[in-house]
Amino acid sequence: MSSIASNPPLTLQLREHTAQHHKNAEGRALERSLAAGTLPRDLYLAMLGQRYLIHRVLEKHLANLNTTAPEVSVLIDQQQFLAPHAEADLRHFGVNISSITPLKSTQQLCEQIDQTAAKNPTALVGVHYVFEGSKNGARYLCRIVRQAYGLHTADGVRYMDPHGEQQRPLWEQFKQRLDSLPLEQDRITEIVAAAATTFDGISAIDDELMAGAPPVSASPGHAHRH
Repeated sequence: MSSIASNPPLTLQLREHTAQHHKNAEGRALERSLAAGTLPRDLYLAMLGQRYLIHRVLEKHLANLNTTAPEVSVLIDQQQFLAPHAEADLRHFGVNISSITPLKSTQQLCEQIDQTAAKNPTALVGVHYVFEGSKNGARYLCRIVRQAYGLHTADGVRYMDPHGEQQRPLWEQFKQRLDSLPLEQDRITEIVAAAATTFDGISAIDDELMAGAPPVSASPGHAHRH
């Protein structure tokens, strides 16, 4: 086991060892369509619904880290949580939250998160890192998404841009806290593995959505269809 002082920074290890997983996730057809402004409205809502289910599970466990893994709980701030934003966006479009059914791939990722929380809660840091980092790119997609679905306010894209102009400083603060965590290399390796698994899980969900998204129960008229 290496000493903490000799470990490369956690953010560096996360970035380097998940780079291919990250690239694969960003390259999914759903992500490309979203960035091009051509993703159908129903698929956007289906994606939001699946993300909502994931965040609801993840954030329940993150909120308990002060008990289950206090050495990393300094990383968690409830303003980071995305389930409330996803829920607000879905409600804006008239989606019945209780009607959202998890895809097989969503269920698998949620089960992995539950298992990590039970067996190795410190590794939840890797899952959290993926979604915190995704906010950077999502913020730049907001203009495209608003235009695609006829949105003129933050309603409908709160999940995409929860922090506004504070996104960059909050991300820098998050990375600083990551690198200051007092973790041995074996724990860091587990965190990196959890991050890679999360990227792969998101890729699987995107692919399942594109292969045939379930119908979304939403009220018409909130946004344009494409």
